[in-house]
Amino acid sequence: MSFGNSSIFTILIMLVMSCSPSKDQIRLQNELAEKTSELIRVQTERDALRQQLDTLKQKTSEQSPNIETAGRVRKLDNPLVAMDRVGAVQVTLLSVLTENEALSAGRTWEHIGESFRKQGKYLVYYEVMVKNIRFQGEFNVSHYDFKLEDDKGNTYACEQTCDYITGKIHPDRSTRGGISFALYADAQPKKLIYNTGVEIDGLSLEVVFDLPTH
Repeated sequence: MSFGNSSIFTILIMLVMSCSPSKDQIRLQNELAEKTSELIRVQTERDALRQQLDTLKQKTSEQSPNIETAGRVRKLDNPLVAMDRVGAVQVTLLSVLTENEALSAGRTWEHIGESFRKQGKYLVYYEVMVKNIRFQGEFNVSHYDFKLEDDKGNTYACEQTCDYITGKIHPDRSTRGGISFALYADAQPKKLIYNTGVEIDGLSLEVVFDLPTH
């Protein structure tokens, strides 16, 4: 009986030892626990940063007035065509886009519109085509040659666009591109003016659009 009890005790000790983790197992378990804890910490910090970013975006949106709805931009039913007074240069106004439309079409940048909204302004975009009808020689065209007048008497210089118009135009050739202007929130586009930089018989040629209004 004594021998049997001793054998059972020995077997129990062996079973306990076999179930006990080794030092390597304990080390691996500790490392796994540390890595799991680190991963949880990183994920928590990431979620907190994401929440802060969302909050910042919301505050920025609230602080930037929705000038787009205040801007009174009349869309075109059909392209408009105008020429200088001697018929040397022709400009076609192909389309008019609001800021959001121009942004969706890849014609401008979001930070540009946001910057002007903070100033109480809104962007309006025009796509134009300039053609040399009968000027003997080439001339340069640039988006800086365009200006806009509003119904309050203000004049605006052209702003940068992704597809700004530029180039040299030879006789019977044309080029097209974009122009945009940042208007005050309570103003409406009235006239689009293109200074050709061309002179014929001492006359400086301009092309003027009387823009459609509501």
